[in-house]
Amino acid sequence: MGEFQQSYHSEFAESLQTISGYNSQSMKPSPLLNTKFTPPPSAGYLPRPHLIQWLDSHMTQRLTLVSAPPGYGKTTLLADFFNAHSGPAAWYQLEESDSDPTVFLTHLIESIRRMRTTSKNELSEQINDTLLIILEDYHFVASPIVHQLLDYLLENAPPALHLIISTRTDPPLALARLRARGLLSELRANDLRFNDDEVETLLRREVPDISAESLSALSQKTEGWAAAFADCPQFTGWAKCGICT
Repeated sequence: MGEFQQSYHSEFAESLQTISGYNSQSMKPSPLLNTKFTPPPSAGYLPRPHLIQWLDSHMTQRLTLVSAPPGYGKTTLLADFFNAHSGPAAWYQLEESDSDPTVFLTHLIESIRRMRTTSKNELSEQINDTLLIILEDYHFVASPIVHQLLDYLLENAPPALHLIISTRTDPPLALARLRARGLLSELRANDLRFNDDEVETLLRREVPDISAESLSALSQKTEGWAAAFADCPQFTGWAKCGICT
């Protein structure tokens, strides 16, 4: 490994120390935008308790990969899970500029500094809990150095760390190695599709008298793709939006 990459690994080792013994009460506030470290609101969307339960049941593994094309509800699901999670949690919304290793490290450490806790009295207890870090839209990362840094984190982080990566395409990380060691859980497009019951619940909110035939047609045409329903958010003129034709 070159000297340039070693310098980043040295900085990353410091971030691991931050993860191991964070204390948000002593951190100084940063002027960085809150939107990078706060999940978007998901009010009005369909709750998916079976997927929330699935995510929670895999918190003992090192990495959960949520990989699917656009429109499958990845962000909404993870925002709901973040809000439902009772332990310390950090959210990091990535964009193209985060592919720079220095920017990535700065924002990762900042997300850890802002890691949600409950109260000062409970902080020492929470350090023993699972630390959840969600990296949203990781597909924006194109830097091999950032990928190496994340592999380093996954290999050397404290056992209490659980990382969730949301992405449109599988990242070039050591996924096969994690999978072989039983440290990887995966949610794919097929897992994220709305099932027939969810489609019915969603549609009957706006079109209570929708026929069983139309429900069946919508479910088959959309194949449970969440974005198809988002295109007609109020389902006004739902038959004209092209889904049933």
